Amino acid sequence: MILDNATKSPIFSHIATMIRGLDTIKAYKMEKQFWLRFTKLQDENSSALFLYGMVLEWTSVIPGMAALSLAYAILIGDMMQSAVRYIVESEARFTSVKRIMNYIGVSQLSGFIGQDLESEAPGIIEHRRPPTGWPEEGSIAFHEVNVRYREGLPLVLKNISFEVKPQEKIGIVGRTGSGKSFLALVLFRIMELDGGSITIDGIDISTIGLEDLRSKLSIIPQDPVLFAGTVKYNLDPFNMYRDKDLWSALRNVM
Repeated sequence: MILDNATKSPIFSHIATMIRGLDTIKAYKMEKQFWLRFTKLQDENSSALFLYGMVLEWTSVIPGMAALSLAYAILIGDMMQSAVRYIVESEARFTSVKRIMNYIGVSQLSGFIGQDLESEAPGIIEHRRPPTGWPEEGSIAFHEVNVRYREGLPLVLKNISFEVKPQEKIGIVGRTGSGKSFLALVLFRIMELDGGSITIDGIDISTIGLEDLRSKLSIIPQDPVLFAGTVKYNLDPFNMYRDKDLWSALRNVM
C-alpha cells in the first residue's frame, strides 16, 4: 500500500501538468512523449497495486485455515481475518506518518518566507550583512569541512578542502551516495557544518543571514521543475525584477 500511494502521486501530478499545458503540448506535438510517460507511471502503480492485492489475498487465507482446523468451534477465524486486515490498513495509514516524520527532520526552511525557525539562523543579521555587490568575484573555498546527517551519525563529508577560483568551472565525480549533493546543501546552508568553514569571496557564509546568502546563489536542479503559475512567477516569485529584466533573461537562454 505504501508503494501504491508513492506511485499514485506522480500520476496525478502528470495528469494535472498535461491538463494545464494541453495547448503547449499540442503546439509542439509532444502528445506521444507525454502518453508514454503516463503509461510508464501507470504501469509502476499497477505493479505495486497488484503486489498489494496478492499479499492481501495470501494473508487472508491464514485465518480461514486456522478456523477450519478448530472446526469452527470458536470464531477465531473471523477475528484473525479482521486483525490481518487492520494490520494491513494500519501500515497503509502510516504512509502519512512517515511523511510527517520526514518533514519533522527538516530543520533548514526559513529565509525568504519572513519567518525564522527556531533551529536555524535568521534570514538577515543586520550587523553582519555582506557588502553591497557581494560576491564580486565568486571564489569559493572549503576549509576542513565536516558534515553529518544529524548528531550521533557518522560524517558524510570529512575534512573536505578545495578552492574554486572566480569564473572557474569544476565537475565533481563520485559513486552514488558518496556525498556529492551535500556540497550544494552546505553551500546553501540547508545543512549546517559539523566542523570547518566555507567562504565566498573571503566571507564565512556561516556568519551571515540565510536570506543574504541564498539570494546571491542559484542552482540548476538535475530534474527541472516548473511550479504552478506563470513563467513570470517561476522566474521571479518574489516580484523583485522588472518585466524588462525578465525578458532579457529569457532572450539570453533561448
